Amino acid sequence: MGIKYKVNRDIFKTWSRTMAYVLGLWFADGSLEDAWYIRGKYIRFVSTDYSLTLSVKHILAAQHPIKILPPTTKNGKRKYFIRIGDHEIYTDLEKLGVHPNKSLTMKFPQVPIDFLSDFVRGYLDGDGCVHIEKAKRRIKVIFTSGSKNFLQALSLTLSKSCKLIHNKVFDSHRSYQLRYASAEALKLLNYLYDDLKKDIPYLNRKYQIFQRYLLERKAVCPSG
Repeated sequence: MGIKYKVNRDIFKTWSRTMAYVLGLWFADGSLEDAWYIRGKYIRFVSTDYSLTLSVKHILAAQHPIKILPPTTKNGKRKYFIRIGDHEIYTDLEKLGVHPNKSLTMKFPQVPIDFLSDFVRGYLDGDGCVHIEKAKRRIKVIFTSGSKNFLQALSLTLSKSCKLIHNKVFDSHRSYQLRYASAEALKLLNYLYDDLKKDIPYLNRKYQIFQRYLLERKAVCPSG
């Protein structure tokens, strides 16, 4: 019998800001593994960002080790991987819309409005980008997914929840992208980072890009 590690089996049973955030991460970089041949059900999280994987481990109160996956290509990045065998959490994630081999077919879940910004921030931290275009002095937010349906629903949801333009989804050949720039990107980031408290998770690296842009913008336009 293998080592039995502890984990918080109740994490996905009740909506909270932290639960919504980690669910967003799971839609981005998580998956389910049904190992029927050994009657095992596993939840998996893989990321090139160690701090993000460590955050997932802490939120789930998991004792499971984080493993390193070597790059699969010459210029590829190493990945950090946590795999948790637990039927109960697996079932809870299924009920919330996560399923095996979800990347191309996943649909946007039903997220209570009070927790929507946390879910979207989690997805952005996992499968999104915050970028400052120096030449145009503007900030961009890009969400990426293999599922066009997911991003179309995200665009519609954001247009309703924080009055963003209902943007079209772009085919970037290997995946799909939903993009916001300038004033729309600022409105979105203000929505995602509003009312952050000490115990509310977020990826500091992306948050700091947003903060740096605000400082640069203030320096160029002090009265704005």
